Amino acid sequence: MQIEHFKEHSAASESMYGISFVGAGYQLRLGQIGADFYYTAYFALSRYPDALRAAQDARDTIINSKAFKSRSLGIAGCNNSTGFVGVSCHCGWSIETKNNNVYVTRKLRFHVTKGSRKDNDGKLLLECVSGVRMGVWKAYRKAVMRRHEIAGKRVSAKAIAHKYDTVFLPNYRERLEALELDWRRAI
Repeated sequence: MQIEHFKEHSAASESMYGISFVGAGYQLRLGQIGADFYYTAYFALSRYPDALRAAQDARDTIINSKAFKSRSLGIAGCNNSTGFVGVSCHCGWSIETKNNNVYVTRKLRFHVTKGSRKDNDGKLLLECVSGVRMGVWKAYRKAVMRRHEIAGKRVSAKAIAHKYDTVFLPNYRERLEALELDWRRAI
């Protein structure tokens, strides 16, 4: 009986999405371990008369649930400089002249979008975290954690550190080099 089930359902198909035949039953796995959403269940052939149908019904219920549909904040595009959707970094120089004195100020801010909420002018509501006051790493971490808090999600310190090293820092260094040239031209 087990071999018949295996032969019948070993080929990957839409009806088997997230379901695999394991030993004497079907294993349902949705999401990834360590992600915002992960679900697993085992449907034994000895317990369920039609274990495959039970696994498919459970999978369809979970996929149509609100928790599964809102499991992601989206995918950061190739032009996202921070690696996280809803978090952007703005850095630059502010050059002001007051009383015949020139004041040069470095600016570094992380902007966190508050979901899809907009103000009266139709602009997205943002929170600002200062990288000059807090330091780059602390401000980045706080901005990413705040964005996930607003969305009701969790993010691991490992994921934040990975995106900081692989996505944000290379973009930040590139931007600083461009700003250095702009700053020297302004003098």
